[in-house]
Amino acid sequence: MAGQVRVAIFSPLWLVAFLLGAAHDTYSSPTTGGGGTLDGRNSLGTPAAPTVSVGVVTWNLAQSSPPAADVEAVCKVVAESEVAAICLQEVEDLKPRSKEGRRSRFLRRALIGEMGKLGHSPVVCGRLGGIQQLVFVHDSARVAIDGDSVVTWEVACGIGNVLHNKGAVGVRLVIHGVSCMLLGAHLAAHEKHVAQRNADYDRVRRETAHALQAAASDIDLSLRDPASEDVDLRSLADVVVFAGDLNYRLELPRDEVQLALTSAESTESYDSMLEYDQLIQARASGAAFSGFREGVIRFGPTFKFNKGQGVYDTSAKRRIPSWTDRVLFTSQHPGHVVLDRYESLEAVTHGDHRPVYAALKIAAAQKKE
Repeated sequence: MAGQVRVAIFSPLWLVAFLLGAAHDTYSSPTTGGGGTLDGRNSLGTPAAPTVSVGVVTWNLAQSSPPAADVEAVCKVVAESEVAAICLQEVEDLKPRSKEGRRSRFLRRALIGEMGKLGHSPVVCGRLGGIQQLVFVHDSARVAIDGDSVVTWEVACGIGNVLHNKGAVGVRLVIHGVSCMLLGAHLAAHEKHVAQRNADYDRVRRETAHALQAAASDIDLSLRDPASEDVDLRSLADVVVFAGDLNYRLELPRDEVQLALTSAESTESYDSMLEYDQLIQARASGAAFSGFREGVIRFGPTFKFNKGQGVYDTSAKRRIPSWTDRVLFTSQHPGHVVLDRYESLEAVTHGDHRPVYAALKIAAAQKKE
């Protein structure tokens, strides 16, 4: 059916489905260890709460298989956190297909193998066409995950809200008593389609609410009017992370951007260009991503490069360099989330995008005495 949203609730039996190459995968896991802590005190002068470290990377594969060195580089960075989410776009060719291709299966297995070397076990994988999201947890923190809380869903935003070339894959889980929602997305392309990108975000937001209200037993439905279309994702999880190739562009001439990048004396020089960033403008106006936060951008535009090079698009199209790849976050209690790092992985050069990585610290839920 047009616009249908699929929801899956997981158990370890889904390991069989993964081995058979199904769209969703989940795994049984060791149950030893515990969560990390962050030393120090909070703004009220009381001891800081235990925290959960969450690393998120978004990576557009440009419809081609990356070399092993790039897979290793991405995994090494994201595995520094207890919970690691790898959000992928263009894993497959963008043409419609009835079932998952060999490239997608091979890459997923490569990521699982590399993360395993770094002490991380997979929890779940969601897939929508060429979009994937894989979530891993370090073996020392597996005991902290509520296994019954893991839910995944997909929202198609391609033509007619049916085609899977654009859309989002969502995962929700509870760790250390904190509900975390992780959304990996690929929104509408091309500079002029900012309104469609905003509409894609709005569809993902609304369909996520419908999916989770049906599947997640710990959501307090009293937090919102079920008849209202004005859904605040923070009513559905303590922490929400929205990452992906969001495709927002700079509304500046190519030559002006190129000159600014060439003459930039420091990363602070990016600030003047970012005044023309469509995503920042959409957030400021409330057109999309209202209430979300983002780290200070101190890395260069992540799109579009000549593949395998550090040079921006020299084809006849000469696309405007832009920060298309982003990680945003929000929470019910803003002080409970701290952004440690926000950067691009400039050494990962096989495609025409650069991956972007964010490291978050999230305050764990406190047990009531």
